[in-house]
Amino acid sequence: MPRVLTGSAAVVIALFTVTPLRGQEPSRFGLNLSVAGTSQVGVTYHIGEGVALRPAVVFGRRKFRSPTSTNASTSTDYGLALDALFTVGRGGTVSTYLGAGGSYVFNHVAQGVTPAETGHTAGASGLFGVRARIAERIHLYGELSLGYLGQRPPGNLGVDQVVLRTTPLAVLIYLK
Repeated sequence: MPRVLTGSAAVVIALFTVTPLRGQEPSRFGLNLSVAGTSQVGVTYHIGEGVALRPAVVFGRRKFRSPTSTNASTSTDYGLALDALFTVGRGGTVSTYLGAGGSYVFNHVAQGVTPAETGHTAGASGLFGVRARIAERIHLYGELSLGYLGQRPPGNLGVDQVVLRTTPLAVLIYLK
């Protein structure tokens, strides 16, 4: 599965890094990377004045150890996310935005010698973000989101959660 994610990321990068001819308008495409919690690599596409779509590939690997057990659990996550972003304020090199989005992530959990189990998590969230331009094509951003996660492990014994998340620092690089 890591090959599929690596291949998907390579295709996204290849599709959106073609340089337009000189004299054309600046690109409406940007590559974004967030590594807080679960990592995301995606594309930000401005579809109009103050409106952008942000599809992303989501991936992560976590290791858990229970204080009552000697076996550790390892979770490998991979999936897709899509956000719609709406600029609500601009001042100099800083802009603020609101957004709404969703995600679907597969969770592969292995625990000690127990056979691995696969489940999935579907989520929806609303977010507030601040983006600052630090160079001509490089922006840093942070976000605060409130969302719902519905986790369905094998056996359909689900866990529903309302979560408050922060993305303290991420980068967005606009392409030319």
